[in-house]
Amino acid sequence: MDVIRTISAGGAGTKRFQEIYGDKLICVRYRQDNNGNKFTTIELIVAENRSTTEQRPRLINPGNNRTVYLRIGYHETELRDKVKMAGGLWDKEKKLWLLRRRQVTALGLQARIVQI
Repeated sequence: MDVIRTISAGGAGTKRFQEIYGDKLICVRYRQDNNGNKFTTIELIVAENRSTTEQRPRLINPGNNRTVYLRIGYHETELRDKVKMAGGLWDKEKKLWLLRRRQVTALGLQARIVQI
């Protein structure tokens, strides 16, 4: 079945569906099958999951493989690139780099660890 036209909610051709489904309506699609039959389909939001917990950085793991924060100066581009290649992530709120402790040890950057 081919899509002939897709119209976002609120556009011309969606008003009657918006009256029925309200804010749950995402879009209306007009389709046609191989026999020339035309169909109208709609996309709806049927469930919404709201996260109330703060997302953790990807690298945080318990145990010996835990993540630590590192301070690297803006002008230290070569060192910054090494940390990125080792899997480091920039925490823009703390303005520090996150990296697994074993990677920090392998790079010899233990003196740059920041306690938070």
